[in-house]
Amino acid sequence: MIIVDTGPIVALINPRDQHHQWARAAIRQINEPMLTCDAVLSEALFLVSSVPNGIRRFTEMLASGAIQSDFATSANSRELAVLIQKYHSLPMSFADACLVRLAEIHDGASVLTVDSHFQVHRKNGSEPLSLMMPE
Repeated sequence: MIIVDTGPIVALINPRDQHHQWARAAIRQINEPMLTCDAVLSEALFLVSSVPNGIRRFTEMLASGAIQSDFATSANSRELAVLIQKYHSLPMSFADACLVRLAEIHDGASVLTVDSHFQVHRKNGSEPLSLMMPE
């Protein structure tokens, strides 16, 4: 199972993104829908809105089912608050907290990201996240 962050979605849609080729190669290796949260989708849509055909490509990706938002903030609010407080010095965004929580819920999942701060984040208090990211 793959949990996808904002960066790879944007990189896939924007051919000028520095991680575009990496994101294309990484996505080709994934044969199942990727999980994410609404916060990531909101960030990604905002970031691709100025890319030519960005909104169309984003909505097509969403409609295809390749990315699925499967996260209830209200059911995870206590855990999110703990994560955000724990990593306040980074700081941790709301979207990042949701992804770490998704990794806790879906044990064994990997996080597809371009952000190195996920190397610092821990699930279940002390476990490193399994990451798929550029070298």
